[in-house]
Amino acid sequence: MKQRINFAAEYGRLLGHRGDQIRMHRSLRVLEFPRSRWLQIVLLPLGLNVLTLLAVTRLARFWSIFLLFWFDRLDLPGQITHTGQFALLGQLVTVPAIHLAGAIPTTSGWLLHIALTLFVLALSFWLPISYMPLRYLLRVLVFVHSTALFYFGFSPASFPYDLETYSRDALVMMIVFLLIIPWLLAFSYYIYSFPVAKKIGFTLVMMLYFCVFAPTQLLVHAIFLYHFSALMLPLLYLVFGAFLNVMLFMAFYSWAMSE
Repeated sequence: MKQRINFAAEYGRLLGHRGDQIRMHRSLRVLEFPRSRWLQIVLLPLGLNVLTLLAVTRLARFWSIFLLFWFDRLDLPGQITHTGQFALLGQLVTVPAIHLAGAIPTTSGWLLHIALTLFVLALSFWLPISYMPLRYLLRVLVFVHSTALFYFGFSPASFPYDLETYSRDALVMMIVFLLIIPWLLAFSYYIYSFPVAKKIGFTLVMMLYFCVFAPTQLLVHAIFLYHFSALMLPLLYLVFGAFLNVMLFMAFYSWAMSE
């Protein structure tokens, strides 16, 4: 009788308030790590890297076609150049770059940026305390943008930011990022006992997303630079460039781990 009571008490401890079973959280489980998992950690990234290297020339051509199409549709006063080349494991890759007319900052534009920056700074103090994360975000944006305003205000002739160089380097960085993604997932996602097909499928979905997102991101940046000048470049690069890509990677990873 006592054993039955103990069993009932133990079983009841594992039930939720709705009567369903409370499963052990995955953070408390012992991770099984068979030797075959090491093969996945090494071979899957290598295979995906080979696939990326084989497709990199076609990928650069796709980016060029994408940017040319939307520059024509949006009637932006610029052109897509193909002067940027870099060597990648023995092959010469030509990546497109954006040359945009009218992006050079002017004195009147600089003054307008100062006024808008002060307005955003004041807005960060005006927002209620419940919007504290947004208040700090606005102040970070103000700080980053102020560096460009400060530099242009004291040395406008040597303003170093160039959209053509920035766009070319951004696409080169994206190719490098595509090569790094499988290795990042190898030690953060492939170590778990998900099916191999799911690991490959998820990685390909993420990489394909960034392949399309890269030219879209640059196109949006070009639109902002056309309307607000190259003073926006530091803000676009530091906050809405590489940092945004890292945040998107983390969002994809969180989605994969929640499945």
